[in-house]
Amino acid sequence: MNRGTLNRETKERAMQRTGLWGRSMAGNSSRRGVILICAMVCLSVSAAMLITTTRRSVTARRQGLREHQQRQTEWLLHGGVRRAVSRLRDDAGYDGERWSPQGAYPEFAEVSVEVRVMTDTEDGDRRVEVIARLGRLDRIADRTQCSTRFLFPTRSTTGSANSE
Repeated sequence: MNRGTLNRETKERAMQRTGLWGRSMAGNSSRRGVILICAMVCLSVSAAMLITTTRRSVTARRQGLREHQQRQTEWLLHGGVRRAVSRLRDDAGYDGERWSPQGAYPEFAEVSVEVRVMTDTEDGDRRVEVIARLGRLDRIADRTQCSTRFLFPTRSTTGSANSE
């Protein structure tokens, strides 16, 4: 064997064991693996935190929109009660109606107030039920409804005192 060939083979074996910069490849690759695993764990934790934060933000936004819609439905109900009382005072034959305020809530597809008036045969007072609905027509889960019932007296409750 040629001495030059032997030196070249020895150098190649040494390079395979130690790497290009003279360090041991066995220890260096395990360090690289640990660093890679740590980086992947950090990235996974960061991604999980980002996903959790995003979900919480979306949930809070939806909850805020639901609460806003519920308050709007309550205001719509309040308007329906006032309208029913006004109509009952003006018209003794008023028996209810269903109406939709035009342009009052442009962000909602369904806006309606239903007033039902029933006469109580026992004392002549009128029972009134008002139902307010607000929401989107395409998704039932996005609808809200509020209702109330009350008695509307047909006779005057303030009697006049007999004066002598």
